[in-house]
Amino acid sequence: MSSPLSNTEFDSEWLINQVAHALRNPLFAAQMQVQAMMFKVGEQAELTGPAQVLNSQLERLGTMIDDMLLFGRPVQLDLKRESADSLIREAVAEAYSVGDFGETETKISITPNVEVVTCDRRALTTALSRVLVNAFQHSEPPHRVEIQVADDGTNATIEIRDAGEGMTTEMLENATLPFYPQHSGRAGLGLAIAQKLLIAHGGALQLRSTIDEGTTVRCVIPSVETSRVITS
Repeated sequence: MSSPLSNTEFDSEWLINQVAHALRNPLFAAQMQVQAMMFKVGEQAELTGPAQVLNSQLERLGTMIDDMLLFGRPVQLDLKRESADSLIREAVAEAYSVGDFGETETKISITPNVEVVTCDRRALTTALSRVLVNAFQHSEPPHRVEIQVADDGTNATIEIRDAGEGMTTEMLENATLPFYPQHSGRAGLGLAIAQKLLIAHGGALQLRSTIDEGTTVRCVIPSVETSRVITS
């Protein structure tokens, strides 16, 4: 069964995928040159610092290209019954690994009737970690995030609530668009990737937000086992 994504959205995925592939080889060549330069400069402080900065920025660009490739490729799910607690904790750990967010406070609450969820573990972990990174990036330390997991027998829901700066109505309407600058000019693919992976499960990504109070992202997937593929 195809997803409800429009042709325009498929066109944007194809374009982003093509751009990412075009950038990947030049990026790899640049990284090799920087690595060689860092080896040659050795302990020369006046050159080591700039080389390290350049290498760091190339790594950041590499991460962006990886996200572009992920967003642009078709989704094939391998649905299995997974431990809800284990999956959530894996997503939190993956989000922490993305950057140095400083002090964080993450509270996880899982209702007693939700021991397992039916999902593609890699896809859902990726979706949740992208939402968590977004929450950490758009709040101040200590980054307070609450994760609540529930299942009403029809859908499993994972709510991720932050205490950040919140979004305007315009931001909410456009937050899942690729590279839409949500806050302070920051742009990316995090919520767009999360939405795509949730839709592939037959679910949805829902947002609500209040300025100066925070944002809640509701990740919904069906409780029943269904398999679907997004083609682009």
